[in-house]
Amino acid sequence: MSNAREGEIKEGDFVLVNVKVADAETGKVYMTTIEEEAREAGIYSPDDLYEPMLIVVGEGRIFKRAEESMVGRSVGEEIEVELEPKDAFGEYDPDKEKIFPISRLEKAGIKDVAVGDIIRYGDERGVVRSISGGRVRVDFNHPLAGRRIRVWLRPEAILTDPAERLRALVARYFEVPLGKVNARIDGEVAEVELPPTAYTRRDAFVRKIRVMSAVMRWLKDLKRVRFVEEYEVPEEEAEAAELEEGAGEAEVEASSEAASREP
Repeated sequence: MSNAREGEIKEGDFVLVNVKVADAETGKVYMTTIEEEAREAGIYSPDDLYEPMLIVVGEGRIFKRAEESMVGRSVGEEIEVELEPKDAFGEYDPDKEKIFPISRLEKAGIKDVAVGDIIRYGDERGVVRSISGGRVRVDFNHPLAGRRIRVWLRPEAILTDPAERLRALVARYFEVPLGKVNARIDGEVAEVELPPTAYTRRDAFVRKIRVMSAVMRWLKDLKRVRFVEEYEVPEEEAEAAELEEGAGEAEVEASSEAASREP
């Protein structure tokens, strides 16, 4: 990758890293940034991104000890760290098990749940543990809470160019492939071209705010960021109707999420 630095990794570096996380006792892989490993572990999902993730060393986005383990290491090195629960996903908290009337979940758009289902309620994800008497018990603990984990990291590139760093931040917060984002910087002004999968997200504005917060923290020389979105005018009425239908579905989804936050 152009504009990438060689040498040792330092605090504050923007590093693209392949990561794998597994249960230290069972060896079961929980997540990986490598598609082949995900398929082998039986956790592949077409909705997930499989490419090196951005880690700003010292930011605390992943486990602190795992980030610290990269300092002084070089691109291409294999790093392995074992973490106790307190340094990973925390101890298991019984208070994070919640009981909901089925009617309340249905009001939030969550229907036909079964034991073992993973549901999203508000900003939390949980596992349905039991269903009885019209009530659903949901466990919002992380699946690896209370477990020792093993983390493998392989730094792939250290980004030094401000435009490359901005691209990586945008790709991170919009959850799109890095190769789908373009960025240019002219003095204090940056221009970012977003792919349709980014700017058509219903929470695109919130994601832009997160990008700007990261820019304030890590790219202090920038004073303005322009987001470029390009739309094709539908040629047929059927295409326009399809777009309107998609917008309506997004509105319904947003309403359902709002309902899930009601007390």
